[in-house]
Amino acid sequence: MTETTIKSTGLDFNSIKNNLKTFFKSTEEFNDYNFEASGLSNLLDVLAYNTHYNGLIANFALNESYLSTAQLRSSMVGLAGALGYNVRSQTAAKAIVRLQVTDVAGPSIYTLPSGTTFTTTVEGTAFTFQTRETYNATKDGSGNYQFVDADGNKDLYITEGIEKTKIFLAGPASETDTYVIPDESMDSSTAIIKVYNSATSPTYVAYQNIDVITTIDENTRIYVLKESPNGYYEVTFGNGSTLGISPVSGEKIEVSYLSCGGPTANGGLNFTPTSEFPLAGGGTTPITVIRVQKSAGGSDKEVIESIRKNAPYLYASQNRMVTAADYSTLVLRNFGQYIDDIKAWGGEDNIPQNIGAVYLSISFKEGVNIPAQKTAITAYAKDLSVASFEVKYTDPIITYLEITPVFQFNSRLSSVTNLQAQTLVDNSVSNYFTANIGKFDQSFRRSNLLTSIDDTDVGILSSRAIVRMQQRLASTDINFTVGKDYTFTFPGSILSDFDDETILETSDFTFSNRTCAIRNRIGSNILEIFDRGSATVLTTNTGYFDPQRGIVYIQGFAPQALSGGDSYLRVSVLSGNQGNINTVRENVLALDAIRSSSSAVITTSV
Repeated sequence: MTETTIKSTGLDFNSIKNNLKTFFKSTEEFNDYNFEASGLSNLLDVLAYNTHYNGLIANFALNESYLSTAQLRSSMVGLAGALGYNVRSQTAAKAIVRLQVTDVAGPSIYTLPSGTTFTTTVEGTAFTFQTRETYNATKDGSGNYQFVDADGNKDLYITEGIEKTKIFLAGPASETDTYVIPDESMDSSTAIIKVYNSATSPTYVAYQNIDVITTIDENTRIYVLKESPNGYYEVTFGNGSTLGISPVSGEKIEVSYLSCGGPTANGGLNFTPTSEFPLAGGGTTPITVIRVQKSAGGSDKEVIESIRKNAPYLYASQNRMVTAADYSTLVLRNFGQYIDDIKAWGGEDNIPQNIGAVYLSISFKEGVNIPAQKTAITAYAKDLSVASFEVKYTDPIITYLEITPVFQFNSRLSSVTNLQAQTLVDNSVSNYFTANIGKFDQSFRRSNLLTSIDDTDVGILSSRAIVRMQQRLASTDINFTVGKDYTFTFPGSILSDFDDETILETSDFTFSNRTCAIRNRIGSNILEIFDRGSATVLTTNTGYFDPQRGIVYIQGFAPQALSGGDSYLRVSVLSGNQGNINTVRENVLALDAIRSSSSAVITTSV
């Protein structure tokens, strides 16, 4: 009996065609047929191409159906939306300024309206900033008016972007309308939605974003604003019952928002009003602008990998803060434009333990007003937390790694010289750290680095590397007059085999009018200060280190200065685990490129 089954495991073009040939050869008509010299070969090409094409389509379609495998942004947006995750839009940069006008004969109060605009230039490109609130100023008795916000703060936010307005008319109640805003540069957080009784009515009711509402009933006026698969934004409303009041037929829906430049507007320094302030008695006067903080916080749309990571956690948290992961996910969703990376952990995992607290370590973007953002995050956590957890902040602790690779190099196998090979290896180390290290929860694995080094050039036959951990003490934190104790906690153990080598050594400083450094006494974990020039020990006991706990204690330390005007005292130790350094809590790893350099061992063997 003739076999009629065609193998379908191979989906590339040649496999499909060969499987078709195998099938035909199993029949009596074609068992000795020369397929390559016949017109049937062209038909097989068409069949194989069609099957291969359909297989690719099916594979792509299946991949795009899951959050973990999707590659298209439109797919990620749709899948995240099904989980209730609202993908972050492009966000506008903000600056903090103080605004003042002078009018000796003016009234007791002046008001600066929302929408007052200012211009600045960043790298040759002009941007418009504007107030988003109304600010009031009271005459100080000398004719000066200092504008403040509703809480009395003099430091005022101005936001980058061009204000735009989109008008819609609500459809019949039987329809569930979606209102599309065709602007990919929209900052969704700046949207203000007003619903008027009719197209000509001056009376309106403001609707609130569902993301900031904590309770919803049949009378709540909410809207949902989210990115659509084509990159635009769409507004939907409640269903008139469980999701609040919905606009009725004939009502006018007004959506105003800022269309912004994202990260390109970060770094603005000088802000110039586009017009003068009108005086109550006639005429105008200049607005004095004092910059408190340069523009920052502008960002592009949330990237695909961020959506892939955060959407499942938000779905699990259900918009409430219970676990530490809930805190990091929800904070990142609402303050992501100000944050590079975030790590959260419970007080039970902290050292020392602090039950009833949640710890946040946040790496903020450059130029961000960190105290203001921490205050806003704390207030946000109070709204969403289901328990009375205290939010505490701890700054990221950066541990720099000093990598010293040594590789065997056969120049006969390569087209580069020994020195060129060393440069390539140094670049390979730098690229490895850029791609794999620098954020919370990213660990260092020496084997992966060595694999990258071995793949740098065909002339590199093998490699090894010595790993040192380094932490830094800023000169501003050093007491140069009175002896003080300093503690350094590393993310891993320190080498405890100190029989014949120096485990710990610091950068240079001036002590007793000499250039000195701290090192451990050979064969001991006791620290001593020694003269760099003569190697004379000046202080026999200036602290110690605990190898297993990875802690260095420098005691009674009072240098005269850091050598060469250095801004940091660098404390460098040999890692106890040369193969792996894991980060926990607020620890982050980075490369000290200056203290990391490779060397080649020349060989003629292969």
